[in-house]
Amino acid sequence: MTVWCTLWAGGIIGPYFFKNDKGHNVTVNGDRYRATITNFFIPELNSHDVQELWFQQDGAACNTARATIDLLKDTFGDPLISRFGPVNWPPRSCDLTPLDLFSVGLCKVIGLCG
Repeated sequence: MTVWCTLWAGGIIGPYFFKNDKGHNVTVNGDRYRATITNFFIPELNSHDVQELWFQQDGAACNTARATIDLLKDTFGDPLISRFGPVNWPPRSCDLTPLDLFSVGLCKVIGLCG
């Protein structure tokens, strides 16, 4: 199971589960990640009155493909913390991973994790 969500001061956007047309879990690649950002995250974010934000993501390959970084730079500009972004993601930084801990708890609450 691959899940994506956003945690911000205004709440949670997501979770978004990566599945194919038949409802089966799929791995995330650059195309799927960009589709999630474009078709799910940005419309949801636009429905909130967000004046400023920093977008942060880890260094997973699908997150840092050139086309993905270009999309994120075009969308968010300089307030982007990412490998290959304007503000580089610090390697092995446990201080910047609140969603890792949050998502495990969420999965347990909704019964997807043991």
